[in-house]
Amino acid sequence: VHVLRGAVANVLGQRKVTEPGIGKMSVHIDEAPSPQQIARLETAANREVSEDAEFLEFEMERAEAEGHFGQQVYDLYAPREGEVLVSVVRIPDWDVSVCPKTHVESTGPIGESRRQPTSFDGAIRQLELMFRLL
Repeated sequence: VHVLRGAVANVLGQRKVTEPGIGKMSVHIDEAPSPQQIARLETAANREVSEDAEFLEFEMERAEAEGHFGQQVYDLYAPREGEVLVSVVRIPDWDVSVCPKTHVESTGPIGESRRQPTSFDGAIRQLELMFRLL
């Protein structure tokens, strides 16, 4: 569940929008998931979104963020060298990440999503999922 919640937080909080209504999620995993596992992820992601979890956004000193959350806070974004303050996005009991982008206030307004094509890069153990927000 923790990995799933982190993945959902990434698609909602750190998605790279390539066009309106499209989100991109990157998840670090050891091997490519089966089509059945991907389908379960989509179902679970929509269920988690419906919880309307709140996004908390705040700035804190980089050293403090690392002390509280560890290096995993940089899972998808690394601050520039010398950057002292970082923007932190947290969904309580889900995930926390450093991210300089703008976010929604909670997961509820995102609504349902449908999975688009996926790709897995075994060399860096990264699964990329595209979602179309309905």
